[in-house]
Amino acid sequence: TNGERETHTPPGRAVAHVVWDYFRNGCSVRLLNPQTFFRSVWKLNSVLAEFFNSFVGANVYLTPAGTQGFAPHFDDIEAFVLQLEGKKRWRVY
Repeated sequence: TNGERETHTPPGRAVAHVVWDYFRNGCSVRLLNPQTFFRSVWKLNSVLAEFFNSFVGANVYLTPAGTQGFAPHFDDIEAFVLQLEGKKRWRVY
């Protein structure tokens, strides 16, 4: 809001109608460790971990159209980005 990042992490479990309400109001939704819930992600992580001989993790981000999930930043890890749907202008430096 007004160029400031807000984090909404209510206590307890995520409830679908609350999550979708945040999303409809312009918030990004982040799912940590999707491999816990999706075997296909677990298998992909497993293959990549063996190939790179390194720890591999995953997150899922769902950002409403016309909004930005994160301000420009850098990660202190090696990251692969796999966009599955929609369109976005990525700037990678």
